[in-house]
Parts: sequence; C-alpha cells; structure tokens
Amino acid sequence: MITDELAIEIARLASLNEASQTGALNRMTDLAVRTVSGCRGAAVTLWAGSEPVLVATSHPELARIAENQHATGEGPEFDALNQGDPVLAEDLMREDRWPAFTVDALRCGLRCLATAAHREASVLLTITLYGVRPRVLTPDRLPFAALLAAQGGAAMVNAGRYDSAQRTASQLQAAVETRPIVDQAKGILMHALGCDEAAAFAELQRVSQTHHIKLTEVARRLVEEHTRAER
Repeated sequence: MITDELAIEIARLASLNEASQTGALNRMTDLAVRTVSGCRGAAVTLWAGSEPVLVATSHPELARIAENQHATGEGPEFDALNQGDPVLAEDLMREDRWPAFTVDALRCGLRCLATAAHREASVLLTITLYGVRPRVLTPDRLPFAALLAAQGGAAMVNAGRYDSAQRTASQLQAAVETRPIVDQAKGILMHALGCDEAAAFAELQRVSQTHHIKLTEVARRLVEEHTRAER
C-alpha cells in the first residue's frame, strides 16, 4: 500500500535538482531502503545502451555484487532491461536463473530481490531492492520498484539538465572574464597592423590555430609582451 507519506517522498525524488547524477542515484537507494517494507538494501545502475556507466548502492557489498553481475552479463538487471518487465526472486535459495549472481547474493546474506527498469528521455536505469529473508519482497512490491525507477529516471533527467545549466553558466562566466583581455589584444593589433577589429580578431584566431593555443591565452601573452615593451 502506498501511503500519503510514501507518495510525497517518491514525488519529491522526481522534482529534486541534484547537482550530480550520482547524488540522484544515492537518493534513490536511500529512499528505497527507508520506504519499501522488507527492503534492506538497494542498488541503482545508470546505463548507456547495454553498458553500465554509473552505480549507486546503499551498502558497499552490493556494489561488488553489481560489478560482478555487469561483468558476466547475467542477472536480474539484464533480465529487466531485456524483458521490459520487473523481475522478482522471492527466494534466492531456490533461484536458478543466474547461478553466479545468486551465489554472490547468498554469500552477502541476501535472500530475495525485486528489480525494475525504466527509460526516461535519454536516461535508462535499473533499481534492485534486496531483502534478507525469503519472500519479504513479493509481487505486490513490484509496483514500488517500478515507481521508484520511473521517478528516479525523472530525477536523473533533472540532474542532467541541472549539470548542463551549470556548465553553460560557467562557460558564460569564463567568456565574460576573458573578453576584456581579448578586446585589449585586438586593440594592440589594430594599432600595430593598421587593421580593423575583425582583421585583428582573425589574426588572433590564426595564431591560436597554428600553434594550438587557446585564443584567450594568445591574447594574454600578447598583452603581457606589449606591457613589458612599454616599460
């Protein structure tokens, strides 16, 4: 049963403006353990096609289990991705779909799991909920896993947009900070070469491309040399 409190928690997940995708993934694992009955651990994987690119887990041993699963290409995450439906293993002692994965999980004291996959825009992720007793994660827990995956996907999209906005802001700030030095360098060239502003900028570009040096660095060196020459 989804309580009002749980619904609010899950809704907040999608609206978070995390500064990083790692932060969004970590929030997913924390939310799963805190809110899903029977869940004692969680792992979330961000995928690029069939390749895992980022993993977050509630416990360190789950990171090793995820790493081994990704190395072998067999486990509940791959089944959820390939089938498009949530995957449930109510008792890993009776599980035979993923032998290597199951051995890893049992060694860590895990007895059941539920895995869901979700695609949101360009984001593809899986979330696996783990229980330490058999059948504490039952079919009625699958909607929770699917809902967390869906809201987590939205959170990842938001994180990506936030990161993109931060990069754009940094680039704009850098442009504002470097413009005066470029303008000063253009002025020096216009005076020395008797050319207009466009020609001076073209000369800075030519030197930058010829010597594989950033244009702002070319401008800085020119201004420094000009300053020394005037002393």
